[in-house]
Amino acid sequence: MQQNSRSIALRKIPAIVVFCVVWGLSGLALAQLSSDVASLQGHERVFVAVSTPNTDVATQDLGLRKESLEKYILKRLEKAGVDASTTFTDQTLILEVNVDLIKVVESDGIRIHAFVSNFEAVQATVLAKSRRTSLATTWKSHKFGAITKEQSKLLRESVVKNLDNFIKAWEEAQANSGEK
Repeated sequence: MQQNSRSIALRKIPAIVVFCVVWGLSGLALAQLSSDVASLQGHERVFVAVSTPNTDVATQDLGLRKESLEKYILKRLEKAGVDASTTFTDQTLILEVNVDLIKVVESDGIRIHAFVSNFEAVQATVLAKSRRTSLATTWKSHKFGAITKEQSKLLRESVVKNLDNFIKAWEEAQANSGEK
């Protein structure tokens, strides 16, 4: 019975809201810069910067906590042989991890949130025309969707998939450069 009320609530979402959320989030994906695996070559250490919403919905309802996400990411990177830290020292590559939520609608007591899970590798680059040094995103992976509290697993899965994508790209880059 409860499953039926959820599907009914989801059907009540105005089509324009769904369109705007999907269009807006897909616009983020379309505006991305290069996702060049080769740009990950030659880096020995990675600085990991994690940001998450600090709201009751994120922390209590969905279990999204910055500290636990940082620990999970660092543990997975270490297991994959990536020297990573959340303390900036002399790293030449920054892995920016951003997970964000937007409340879309509430219907029949069920809150629906749009989410985006974004991983970006950022590094110093030289601009072609001015020859100035600037930070640029050279690799990225995005996942987005809409969830209820009961579907919070989908948010975690999107983070895991983005992390898997980064680790795979890192390993490929290091194998191609003869380093690890």
